[in-house]
Amino acid sequence: MNIVHVTSWLSRLGGGIPPVIWALARETTRRGQNVSVVGLEDEWVNADCKKENFTFMSGEIVGPRSFGYSPDLRKQLQ
Repeated sequence: MNIVHVTSWLSRLGGGIPPVIWALARETTRRGQNVSVVGLEDEWVNADCKKENFTFMSGEIVGPRSFGYSPDLRKQLQ
């Protein structure tokens, strides 16, 4: 089974959201599932996600950050 967790925040800038997503991804990976985490790009994504044991993808934000629009991310999810 392939599982994709989609969230706006992947890094420490998301406060408590990323640690919950990471824990969920770690646990489902530990149980033998193929897991990916997908979210929006920021300056901490690579530093925070590379230490985890799952695949992650991030998309560059176009326009105001508050809208969170990422054409790249949309393409990756199709």
